[in-house]
Amino acid sequence: MNNITMKHTNKAIAIIAEYLQRASRNELLQEAKVRLDKKIVLLSDDEQCNQGMLMAAFVPAMTSYSREKFFEEIAAVLEGVQA
Repeated sequence: MNNITMKHTNKAIAIIAEYLQRASRNELLQEAKVRLDKKIVLLSDDEQCNQGMLMAAFVPAMTSYSREKFFEEIAAVLEGVQA
C-alpha cells in the first residue's frame, strides 16, 4: 500500500469516527452499526482508501454488544488515528 492510500485511509477513519460520535448518539446500537457500515462502504468507494483497513479499524465497534461499548470503541479508534 502506498503512502497516499495510507493517508486517505487514516483520514477516512477519523472522519467516520467523528461523524458517528455526532450523528449516532441518539440511535439504537443496530442503527449505529448500520450507519457505520454504510460510511465505510461510501468512503472506501469515494476516496482512495483501503477498505480492509477501514473494516479492521472498526471491528471492535461492530462486534460490541452495547451502545456504551460501541461508542467507547469509536472513541478509541479516533484517539488511535489522532495519536
